[in-house]
Amino acid sequence: MWVDELGKILFQTPSRPSYAQLELNNACNLDCAMCPRHELPIKLQEMPLEVFEKVVDQLSRLGQTQIDMGGWGEVTFHSKFADMVAYANSRGMKISLTTNGLLLRGEKMQILLDQGVKDITFSIDSLEKRKKDFTGHINSPAIRNLIELAKYKESHSLNLRINTLVQKSNAHEVLELLDEMDQIGVDMVVLFGPNIARDGANFRLPFDKEQALYDEIDQFKAVGRWKCVVTTPPGRYKKGLRKYHYGLGKYCPQTYQSFYINLQGKITPCTLLPALELGDPKDFESLDELWNSPGFKAFRRDQVEICKGCDALKFEAHCAS
Repeated sequence: MWVDELGKILFQTPSRPSYAQLELNNACNLDCAMCPRHELPIKLQEMPLEVFEKVVDQLSRLGQTQIDMGGWGEVTFHSKFADMVAYANSRGMKISLTTNGLLLRGEKMQILLDQGVKDITFSIDSLEKRKKDFTGHINSPAIRNLIELAKYKESHSLNLRINTLVQKSNAHEVLELLDEMDQIGVDMVVLFGPNIARDGANFRLPFDKEQALYDEIDQFKAVGRWKCVVTTPPGRYKKGLRKYHYGLGKYCPQTYQSFYINLQGKITPCTLLPALELGDPKDFESLDELWNSPGFKAFRRDQVEICKGCDALKFEAHCAS
């Protein structure tokens, strides 16, 4: 543990990435106002099945067997979703995925259970107590699907996580949402705010109000209000030794532990940099060669400038009002 802590403090690149993220789908069954996909240089379409199979084969050859299936759209909206899950499982991949949960029912839920997918994250922002000004996902049907999936939690050793985007329109019900998710039996709720660099519509809470909400959550955590793990940005990036990690927060934890593969099957350093292509998995003979390639070394050298303004994995004072 101390070796890992020291490596993060010194920003020493680990010997290999923990997992690869695959951009399966940028098309979506929703069009949420706070989603940045319209601002990114991406096509709103899905990865062809043949590209996916080639990527999975190459990752398997390199020894990268932990994959996160996603993209800026909805993974379960992909026309070949079931085929992709089955193929990845047949190649020995340990699969995780994030979904808005609306389509995860019936056959699509069953394919995850049948193919041994253990790590499933739902994006749920609200209990929809106020609807007129809410900018997030459609949540009530997704919560019903989550409740159904949670019935299989013990029998299938599922790890169920919730991502909640804290905004002006839902901050008033975050505590109630945490209570509900805890009652359902999820393992973790991850709270975060909109990336300030792409918050042109000003969805994010003013910094002092956001900090006050997280402080209140910490107080309730201290007295055991929830059985599930609840994480906030200050807890992830500003508490204890964590405040010394990644060059005092200059560098990004995501790029320290994973890489991203875009719709064309090309390697990029991050979900927010899908056009910064650093190669193709087939170009490398080993995961070490990929992870320490000239492209990745150049990105790490220039990361502060390349990622200037992004606070997706930070928690700093910002100018939202």
